[in-house]
Amino acid sequence: TYARGYSTASVLTYEKSNNSSGFIFKGNDIKAEWAGSNASVLAFAAWTASWYTIKAVDAHKHTVLFNEAKVVDNFFDGPGGKRYIVENLPELLDAEGEWYADFHARKVTYILRASDTAAAMAAVAPRLETVIAIDGVRQLVLSNVTVSYGGDGGDRNRATHGLVEIGNAVGVSIAGCVVEHGGGAGILTKANIRDLSITRTRISDVGSDGILMTSEQAQQVTIEDTVVSDTGMTYFVQPAGVHLRGNSSIALRHSDVSHGPYACVRVGWQPGWPQHDASVAEEVFDVSFNRLHDCGLGILSDFAGVFLSSNDNKCFQSGHQGCSVRAGVAHNIISAVRHFNYGGSGVYMDEQVGGVRIEKNTIFDIAEAGVYFHCGTNNSAINNVIHTTGARLALVKSCNSGGNPTYPNLPRGFTWTRNIGYMEGGETVATDKDFTSTSFTRNLYFSTSNPTGCCTWPAGESWDGWHGKMKQENGTIANVDPMFVDPLHANYELKPGSPAQSIGWQTIDYASIGPRAVAL
Repeated sequence: TYARGYSTASVLTYEKSNNSSGFIFKGNDIKAEWAGSNASVLAFAAWTASWYTIKAVDAHKHTVLFNEAKVVDNFFDGPGGKRYIVENLPELLDAEGEWYADFHARKVTYILRASDTAAAMAAVAPRLETVIAIDGVRQLVLSNVTVSYGGDGGDRNRATHGLVEIGNAVGVSIAGCVVEHGGGAGILTKANIRDLSITRTRISDVGSDGILMTSEQAQQVTIEDTVVSDTGMTYFVQPAGVHLRGNSSIALRHSDVSHGPYACVRVGWQPGWPQHDASVAEEVFDVSFNRLHDCGLGILSDFAGVFLSSNDNKCFQSGHQGCSVRAGVAHNIISAVRHFNYGGSGVYMDEQVGGVRIEKNTIFDIAEAGVYFHCGTNNSAINNVIHTTGARLALVKSCNSGGNPTYPNLPRGFTWTRNIGYMEGGETVATDKDFTSTSFTRNLYFSTSNPTGCCTWPAGESWDGWHGKMKQENGTIANVDPMFVDPLHANYELKPGSPAQSIGWQTIDYASIGPRAVAL
């Protein structure tokens, strides 16, 4: 850590941004003598945060200017709360485990923890950004190797390197390895990747994504029985535990991904495919049988446990081309998703994403809706358990104008069937008003706060309007306890005699979720 962490107590707020790279701060929060020093400013937007060094401070006008340009257009004055943190100043050292780097003197000052001993400590100053580079090879096995201590991952605000980098390679296998303590990504894949396998590997304590795939041309990539944690330690431009890109058979299965400042898993951020392109497999991406938890950590906003997107919020305009990411998100346990001030669904489809199947997931302890269909078509949620807590949370969110510049002139619609909605302290199925081309059938809803008079129906409709006039929820039952074994302690097995059988419920195999072998 630098002299300050990312706790609420250490966060400052500014008044407003100016036209250049800087902002107007409050009071004496930034000192004139910090200009040209070793100080760093981490300024937050909604879904990003970026590092800056101080160029000049006008104490009378309370204005700070940075040496670097704004990283993204929405960076200042965005919905992220105008937060920033000042770090790496000697006067801020006030707690055990904090350190200050004097880059001019090439010296690091560290406050020992009570448990630290000189004999057990070692100082490592990495010189390599990438420890192992695999390029232009065929049929290579990297087995039972520990890869540690890489330097900065590239540009300070976007990682371009990883501890392990793979490019122009066919048939590479990484098995039983440990990848840890890096300034950039853990494993970063580049162009021309095919038949890549990552199994039984542990990735932790890295500056950016745990696994970062940078090319949408990757093919036949399988990540299984792998544990990824403590990612996005220094890079905050939408860092994920695992970011999947590619165009054929890209899979994350039987893994555990946790503890990062943004989404546990990102899928896409690449051109999609037409909905009915027969040359592309029905599902390119497979995210299944994973434990995904402690995503976001209350640091950033506008994400989900699994976050899917194209790279174009007008992808549908040319004959509805390029919006489908073709993904299956199934048999996952998604929990403990924490935003700073908004977002934090279990699964979220952005930018009119289509072609996503969400099936047999268990979603609980989340900050927003269980599933968020942000427009797009040919999407479905089938046979999922969604446990919301609190009066304001909904089981599902639908299409709205946020981030959609042509709304309501865009395609939309989804299928919602055989889901169990367990609403603890609330009764809201959905709050949005646009349910164009949607189909709700054979669901089970139960509210602990209103067990006999549930629910708040989509579009603000009464039951008569939602069911009778809009012809929704045929075969649905409400106000009946699904009879989970112990939902307050995350045991969602169904007791014998559960009424869920009447909606055609299919059993979720919880024993098969997560790594099947212990990662090193």
